[in-house]
Amino acid sequence: MKKMYWVFLLTCSAILLSGCSLEIQTGTSDSEIEETEKIQKVENVVSIEQEKETTKIETKTSDSKPKEEKKPEKLNNKESEDKKTKKLLEDFGNAFANYSGIQDRNKKLLPLMSEKCAQDNGIYVDDKNGGNMLSSSGRVEKIYYPLDENSNQYSLFLNVKQNNTQTYVLITLKVEENLVSEMTYYTVKKEY
Repeated sequence: MKKMYWVFLLTCSAILLSGCSLEIQTGTSDSEIEETEKIQKVENVVSIEQEKETTKIETKTSDSKPKEEKKPEKLNNKESEDKKTKKLLEDFGNAFANYSGIQDRNKKLLPLMSEKCAQDNGIYVDDKNGGNMLSSSGRVEKIYYPLDENSNQYSLFLNVKQNNTQTYVLITLKVEENLVSEMTYYTVKKEY
């Protein structure tokens, strides 16, 4: 019985002490309350100053209407350039895929290329003998645009039939001043 008494007494004292210690730990002093209030005031002042700066920036941007008007023009110019480039790439791919002879192909490609590119790729060559033997028909399967907006390099994937043989062609192009300034031609072989 004495043991039960001591166990009960120890348990009660442990509960009593643990309850008191929680109150002491959770209780806050006046100095802590004052510090918290000061921190909140500083945070309020900082947020008010940030709002003022944001308002100033907004008024500056709203006052500069000519700049905003130029942005849509730039977007329109960019969109029109993109449309011109897409049309150039489609025309170039179709001219390269569909011809009755080398002379016919070169005649179609010449207005789409720069002078240097035409010279580098033999577009001016007059092939009267064997050029008419090669014919091609096909279509542009894909136009690949650069990931970098400032890049002017593109790729065309063509599906063509040259002299009754199915062939895939990959052409890498560089476009400057709405003309093809560089090109490389690759024949893609399908293994399986």
